[in-house]
Amino acid sequence: MKKLVVKLIDTKSTYPVRHAVLRQGKPLSSCVFKGDDLETTYHIGGFIANKLVAIATILEHNNKTHKFNNAVQLRGMAILKEYQKKGYGKELIKYAEKIAKENNKSMLWMNARIKAVEFYKKLDYNKIGNVFEVLDVGEHYVMFKKLI
Repeated sequence: MKKLVVKLIDTKSTYPVRHAVLRQGKPLSSCVFKGDDLETTYHIGGFIANKLVAIATILEHNNKTHKFNNAVQLRGMAILKEYQKKGYGKELIKYAEKIAKENNKSMLWMNARIKAVEFYKKLDYNKIGNVFEVLDVGEHYVMFKKLI
């Protein structure tokens, strides 16, 4: 496995990977997420030989339904197909958790696609609530992990 270099990136750098993995066949504008440009939002990039192959975004966002306070939400996590199942997703999550802890956040949560639930479970995330549909994307579960 080649070493993944993980660091913060700007918003627009996430779009090519978001588009290829999460919004394929949709307009590039569908890669712009609400909250992307807030000062409290962090975009994480994973690089192999200076090529951006993995991304994730965390933004300050409490979840009123599940009473997650002092929380950050993981959004738009994506790894280019040829780089999936190599442990790079785990590295992005660990980096996201580190940033959340540095910002004194007590909870990290996400809307996890059905096919990603087992991945998050292996990283000690828990499912809560019922499955729900994200329009034009598919079925998801809310998953969370207490950080502090």
